[in-house]
Amino acid sequence: MKQKQHLCVALLTGASALALAWTANAQTPANNSQTASSTIALEEVVVTGSRVIANGNDSPTPVTVVTMEDLQSSRPTTVFEGLQELPVFSSGNGGAVGGRTGQGGNNNSIASLNLRGLGSIRGLMLFNGHRVPPQNLNGQVDLNQIPQMVLQRVDVQTGGSSAVYGSDAITGAVNFIVDRNFNGVKVHGQYGLSDRGDTRSNELGVAFGTDLFAGRGHVMGSVQSHYDSGLLRSDREWTQPKNGGSWSLQGSGTTAAPYFISQYAVDSRLSWGGVIVCPTGTGTAAGAAGAPRPASCPTRPLVGQNFSSNGLLTPFVNGSSAGLTGANQIGGDGGNANQKVTLKVPVKFLQFYGRFDFDLTDNLHYFVESYYTKENQFSWLANARSSSSANNSLGNGFIMSTDNAFLPATARQALVTGGATTFNVGKVWNNDYYDGATFDYDNKNYYVNTGLEGKFGDGYNWEISGTRSRASQANVAHNTWDSGKLFAALDAVINPATQQVVCQVALTANAALYPGCVPMNIFGPTATSSSMWEYVRKPTKYEGITETTDFEGYVTGAPFSTWAGEVNMALSGEWRKLDYEFISEGEPANVDPVNCTGIRFNCVAQSATNVGTSIFPNGSAGLRPVSQTVKEVALEADIPVLADMRFAQRVALNPAFRRAEYSSTGTPAREIPVSTSEFQANTWKVGLNWQFNDAVTLRATRSRDFRAPNMSELYLPGRVQGFTVTDRLTNISSTVQQQVGGNPKLLPEVGHTTTVGLVLKPWDDVSLAIDAFDISIVDAITGIDGSSATIQDACYNSGGASPYCAFQRRPGGFSRTPANQAASNTATYWFTQSLLNLAQTRTQGVDVEANWKLELAGRPVQLRALVTYQPHIWLMQDLVPTDDAGGVSAPRVRALASVRIGLTDALSLNWSTRWRSELNNVSPRVTNNVVAPGSGRVASAAFSNLTLTYNVSQVKTGNLDVYLNVLNVFDKAPPAYVPLASGSPFAGGAASGGVGFYPADDGIGRYLNFGFRYRM
Repeated sequence: MKQKQHLCVALLTGASALALAWTANAQTPANNSQTASSTIALEEVVVTGSRVIANGNDSPTPVTVVTMEDLQSSRPTTVFEGLQELPVFSSGNGGAVGGRTGQGGNNNSIASLNLRGLGSIRGLMLFNGHRVPPQNLNGQVDLNQIPQMVLQRVDVQTGGSSAVYGSDAITGAVNFIVDRNFNGVKVHGQYGLSDRGDTRSNELGVAFGTDLFAGRGHVMGSVQSHYDSGLLRSDREWTQPKNGGSWSLQGSGTTAAPYFISQYAVDSRLSWGGVIVCPTGTGTAAGAAGAPRPASCPTRPLVGQNFSSNGLLTPFVNGSSAGLTGANQIGGDGGNANQKVTLKVPVKFLQFYGRFDFDLTDNLHYFVESYYTKENQFSWLANARSSSSANNSLGNGFIMSTDNAFLPATARQALVTGGATTFNVGKVWNNDYYDGATFDYDNKNYYVNTGLEGKFGDGYNWEISGTRSRASQANVAHNTWDSGKLFAALDAVINPATQQVVCQVALTANAALYPGCVPMNIFGPTATSSSMWEYVRKPTKYEGITETTDFEGYVTGAPFSTWAGEVNMALSGEWRKLDYEFISEGEPANVDPVNCTGIRFNCVAQSATNVGTSIFPNGSAGLRPVSQTVKEVALEADIPVLADMRFAQRVALNPAFRRAEYSSTGTPAREIPVSTSEFQANTWKVGLNWQFNDAVTLRATRSRDFRAPNMSELYLPGRVQGFTVTDRLTNISSTVQQQVGGNPKLLPEVGHTTTVGLVLKPWDDVSLAIDAFDISIVDAITGIDGSSATIQDACYNSGGASPYCAFQRRPGGFSRTPANQAASNTATYWFTQSLLNLAQTRTQGVDVEANWKLELAGRPVQLRALVTYQPHIWLMQDLVPTDDAGGVSAPRVRALASVRIGLTDALSLNWSTRWRSELNNVSPRVTNNVVAPGSGRVASAAFSNLTLTYNVSQVKTGNLDVYLNVLNVFDKAPPAYVPLASGSPFAGGAASGGVGFYPADDGIGRYLNFGFRYRM
């Protein structure tokens, strides 16, 4: 892929002077002479969330500042992992639990922050005040691309910011700010491992900076490498499967079958060696010990027999299925499709950063900065199995022939005597011998920003800038099978001429379709050889490429004054274009199914009523190039209205307005013509900052924000696939077609945010900020699954008047009348995962931040506490019961407390503890759901970190610190957490991926980091 570079112009917004957040109110980074360390003049400092406010004390929008010293002292891993501990973030991706590649190639393991628990795509990520390019088609940003050695601080601005920054800033903005005046050399090295001797990590980074041309120029750069080996679920006792099972929430929520947590549930349709199952899906999969078949299964020989050893059949041992969901059972010989799941994502990255500044004149400054990051992430998600949801034709196991060459003679005789010519085998391969679903993500991020800044007239500042970025994500699903090869290999027979085992297709006129076919043996736990597996294995490769071109500029100044002071204003404009292309080997099933010629069993040919068998069951769908162009203009002001009065030291209003116009071009499928959709968005905010005196400040903001639909929502690659569903109108279960894809007609989400806060600074060394927030999002984009029970019922209860009825097709009507409930009216076509602006989300809560600097026994002590109380995250949708994810996907209370103590002049101690309140596995707002005792509540949890840092004063050429960091000091095990399945309309939110604990909890256990920092 060719690399494109564009020369653009810009001033680095947000270059700053910030104090140590330990010693000052982190809500007011600027204007604190005791802690300011940057050489940048105060008037050049811009507060995150505004273009006109240079003093953090004047900002009506809350901003929490985290310095790099804070992050390195508490959690010296990645910046992303350190930020995850802040209470304002909840249920982010990456770090703790890996995710698979979603449709359209979205990498669900990237490091993305989730502000307020409302989704990572509703918070804006900035680098020096500029948008960080997205990694995924769905707009998610991988924060591991941010160069870390040169960062000075991270500003977390909570509150709607669309009027200042545009789309995606509904919940706020996170601004990563570089120390642009860094001079000298610094080196950082670290090695880490758990106290169990696994999950090794290492890091090495170097940064430099120096003045040039007698101080008129400055150059700086850095390089950093990071490696973390990650961890599997099976490597920790608190997630270790019992009896081969995995964490799951079982039951149906009724009195007879209440929801309950199980760590023993396995799939009765599968076994490690292969179990002979019912071919039609009727009855249970296997019989009790000693029984040849269940009574409810049609008369078939050997049903319920299990290949417990290679080539040896024994009765399948059933577990208990009472109160369980689907085909699950507890105990017995069933297989576990999630034997190995990524507990912590293995990751390695290499980062390069460079920046050059030069004063062309006293009033004209040029700069250019660029970074390049190369990253690899890996996820291990599931075993290869015959009941893969990616290929519905295998839901009842592999169809095998009685003339199969690997079938034991005694089994063949029993089958033939019973009149069978075929039989079905439910099989799951043990990951100890055969790799399952594993995914590699190779990410490359290139970013360049260059520009000019200047001054003119009486205090006017201006800047014009341009950014060009390219993010590529080359993914490989390593163990996708080629369905045609698999089905050909499973049909193994004896060649009459040579008496050799061959693929049946090799004896036909279609032999050329599968040259070199290797017959596969699945009759036993280790019966499949590596050569057999390699023949059918077909790694599926796909690459997503995002290219962004962004031009922006603004001018700021005070055109006039009121009696209370100067009125600062900013006029800004921006033009940007986002181009995305996705190249995939896994095409949509309705476009490129398997050619079933020459294959006797398992393969389903495509027809007018069936989508057939896809070539790569775990593959993704290709996407034609799509693009989005944005034009924006904005105006912001800081208007003082009162000053120097007894009850008002300073009162100011902070209004802002932005007009955005979007034009998106593309198509979700080859068969659908390319179209262009256009929409506009007007956003505004009004902020009030009332400083009663130096000690008391009242602040408030009301804003209208928006989030434009991203490329995934508009143009997610479409496909049609088979799907088994129970029709709740006719009460008939059947296989129908479902259609999945984006919706080019989507409109922006609209958010309304209110924040009201009080900042107290009774003494210079003490500060307290309390801010209440209320966020309401209307026209929220939500996926509608026409086959779900809730959506079906909403349609039928309306008698056909509900818009949800458009998500299915049936010959007759939708009302619950005898005629419509007849079998002849069974639905024939379902539209699933169609996106519409139908939902509403609302959340409320309070943030508290406290800082205190003091001395104890003559030693300095610095205390900090951050608390977020967020009792509700309401999820509302027409004709669907309102759900509340508060206390389910996001704890109602999250807190982080830390203390730093100078034990001696050379030795310091940093202690931090994060705590979350208890959780629910099922939302308590969903009525008529019964939860078994002990399964509804998830206990609260706290995890503590300790860092000891020693300054080696003997080093004369610089400053050397060596440190020991201990994460999860008390080796705290995470409580069991298994929320209602994410496919349910009442899902609590972030699922734990079968790991069985809340993703933000610590699943690694005690972990030690040893490192040094050197600066000269």
